[in-house]
Amino acid sequence: MGARRTTYAAALAALTMAISLVGCDDRKQQETAKPAPDVLAAPPELMKPAGNDSPGVKGEAPKPVSDAEPSEEGAAEDIYEDSPANTKPKRASAKHDKGRKRASTASKGDDAPSTDGAGDGTPEATAPVPLRVKRIQFSESIASREPVDPEETFVAGDTDKLYAFIELSNETKKKSKIVVRFIPPGGSSSKVTLDVGDKSRWRTWALRRGVKTTGTWTVTVSDAEGHEIGRRSFEVTGQP
Repeated sequence: MGARRTTYAAALAALTMAISLVGCDDRKQQETAKPAPDVLAAPPELMKPAGNDSPGVKGEAPKPVSDAEPSEEGAAEDIYEDSPANTKPKRASAKHDKGRKRASTASKGDDAPSTDGAGDGTPEATAPVPLRVKRIQFSESIASREPVDPEETFVAGDTDKLYAFIELSNETKKKSKIVVRFIPPGGSSSKVTLDVGDKSRWRTWALRRGVKTTGTWTVTVSDAEGHEIGRRSFEVTGQP
């Protein structure tokens, strides 16, 4: 009986020791898993957002793109186009008055006078004149497409033939015709039809023979439609 109690006491003591050892291991594991205080306490510098501000100054977060101020580049594009070259550009406004039309792009400033001639008494621009007589001269010969020694008085007995030299301005540069008439004093007239080329300047001449009637002769020039565009007179005398 005494030996059995001794065995039970030894077994109980061994079990108690084993339990105490297990409790020590669990406590050590918990202490090992507990984070160090230095790791939990992060330095204040690491908690601040990154920035270029100097230490101790609170940095401002950047504004979103939608809230940022509009860029000056390109903001005044319409002002540049619609204003004179010397006008200081202004920032374009996105708001416009209702019912108000925007002025179209103009090459001159807003204060420049209108060129349409409406309401200010200015005549409208006319179409180019097809033909215009610049010069009529009379001579007894032509050289190098010019009259030789042009005169306004001729002697009936000494004038075998007489040329009416005509210089025309042809702004449209279109081919056409003119009619030249020699009208003697108190007699029947004669006419000559001449071609006009497609040049802005055209020189031509008409010939009249037998200039014997004394007095004032008249030469008229008409276009192809019969409109008179020029005239000039010369004298024929009986004696030199």
